[in-house]
Amino acid sequence: RFPLPDSRFPIPDSRFPIPDSRFPIPDSRFPIPDYIY
Repeated sequence: RFPLPDSRFPIPDSRFPIPDSRFPIPDSRFPIPDYIY
C-alpha cells in the first residue's frame, strides 16, 4: 500500500536537512567564545 517508507516522509535528512545543517558543524556551534555570546 505504501510505495516506500521514504514516500511517507521524504528521507530522515529531508525532515531536518542534515545534522550539520541544523547547526553547521560542532566547531561552528562554538567556533570562538565570541560566537556563543
